[in-house]
Amino acid sequence: MALALSAGAEAATPETAGSLTPLMPMFDTADTGIAEYSGDIVQEDAATYDASYNTNEDVAANERDVYNYLTGTMGMNSAAASGVMANMYRESRFYVDITNDYGTAYGLCQWYGDRWTNLQNYCNNNGLDWHTLYGQMRFLEYELNSLSSLRSYMYGISNDANGAYHAGYEWCRVYELGGNTSDTTRCDSRGTLARDTFWPKYQNGSTGGYTGWRSENGRDYWYENGVKQGTTGRGKEIYDSGSNAWYWLDANQGGAKAVSKDVYQESNGSKWVRYDANGHMIKGWDTNDDGTYYFDLVTGAMTKGDATIDGLPCSFDTVTGIALNCAWKRINGKDYWYEGGKRQGYDPNNAAYRGKEIYDPASNGWYWLDNVQQGAKAVSKDVYQESNGGKWVRYDENGHMVKGWDTNNDGTYYFDQVYGTMAKGIVTIDGNLYLFDVDTGVMQASITTSEEAMADRVIELVNQERTSRGLQPLVKDDRLMVAAAARAKELSQRYSHTRPNGSECFTILWHLGIDYGYAGENIAMGQRTPEIVMNDWMNSSGHRANILNENYDCIGVGYTMVDGHPYWVQLFTGDFDW
Repeated sequence: MALALSAGAEAATPETAGSLTPLMPMFDTADTGIAEYSGDIVQEDAATYDASYNTNEDVAANERDVYNYLTGTMGMNSAAASGVMANMYRESRFYVDITNDYGTAYGLCQWYGDRWTNLQNYCNNNGLDWHTLYGQMRFLEYELNSLSSLRSYMYGISNDANGAYHAGYEWCRVYELGGNTSDTTRCDSRGTLARDTFWPKYQNGSTGGYTGWRSENGRDYWYENGVKQGTTGRGKEIYDSGSNAWYWLDANQGGAKAVSKDVYQESNGSKWVRYDANGHMIKGWDTNDDGTYYFDLVTGAMTKGDATIDGLPCSFDTVTGIALNCAWKRINGKDYWYEGGKRQGYDPNNAAYRGKEIYDPASNGWYWLDNVQQGAKAVSKDVYQESNGGKWVRYDENGHMVKGWDTNNDGTYYFDQVYGTMAKGIVTIDGNLYLFDVDTGVMQASITTSEEAMADRVIELVNQERTSRGLQPLVKDDRLMVAAAARAKELSQRYSHTRPNGSECFTILWHLGIDYGYAGENIAMGQRTPEIVMNDWMNSSGHRANILNENYDCIGVGYTMVDGHPYWVQLFTGDFDW
């Protein structure tokens, strides 16, 4: 018979997302006056920075992208954007990857302390890179949404030079200084910079053809060189390098970004793709109320039919793409079990993995998925499993876990009615004692109620003989009882104190782990009653000596009827009297 060993699979432990601390004031280096404004570069008088930054950055492009994000994605007017940009210039001069204040502040807005930590956590939790302009602008937007009064003020500001001044002043007071009203000099400097420098440049809202997202009436639209995209045909797929994600612009919504939607695209050989709640093209595994799906990691195409994912066979509905779940699939004459689209009981990368036990509610049966057979259902097989303390179980020709009695060419076995565990050693079943081989599980002996009654009568007669002579009565021992019952059945094959396998009779005690200092065996054949067999034994000197041996403490009696012939066995044990 074939054997297998089960091993449990470890489950991955989910990581805990970082948390955000409450918004606290942000303090920057001292403002300096403006010497001149030339093109996209604002120069400061004798500014002293302990800053470390990437000198390869295109700060002019960064400035333009910041403006586009503020006015396009966030929907601010040019005055409000000028106010934010004046403050941002004072903090970082539009360097994204800049560390200042002796390594304690970072980025466009020089986020400090807990706010720098918040920047990292927010971006990490939302699949963003906090080193990028896009990631930092997303975080700025998040922070502004938590400052309801400032947000309302910035979106209600008049779109003129005076509005730019007040936007710069108020952004400094609330966002940068946390509501500090004493540092009016700094706030005035930021307001003046917004009014006199950034407002003149951006008051017309023209940046040479805007490319990026704009929020309009609660929906996001993508512009390229000032032209809204995705308005014709069925729409358009675009890639946004800022978020490193693909999006679908839905013509049915006037080019608006598709969110939480499946879209059929003719590109790349035709494919179904899915966009999440943020409009990002989904790649990899995804689960919703309908089921589990898998999307190609490169193209985003929904997988249908059979596929190999991470080296593991998987299967999906050929029409809907829904992964097979708690379902059998027959391949080349073998049955395989799939959960969430993944074949179970098979790990090609783990040589120690033996398989998996599963329950199928449809058939109300337990099955073994054999790693040796790439997860195929085991049939007509004995399997060792490490669960429930370690157990041998048997699966029949249909793969069902066997429970209760089972007989094959090797012998008779018993399997637990709940766990399917193969019985070994001495077991009580339905009130009867059974002896099963401790290695193979083959039943060696049983004691029925009637057989035990005959044996108990012999023990009663033995103790009558002993107590009448002042000897201690012997104690009935269950282990000796099944050992004697097994020996009684062996007598029908070989009537001798030598067992059918050629070993001496006492090896059965060793086999059952019965320790003893003294041991004896009486056997008999043909006697019909306990009284007759006891009479014959007492009239035989050797048998009589065993019955009355004062070194013995315990007794077991076996009785069986084979082909109309009764067989009897007495087994005695005792400890050494040290």
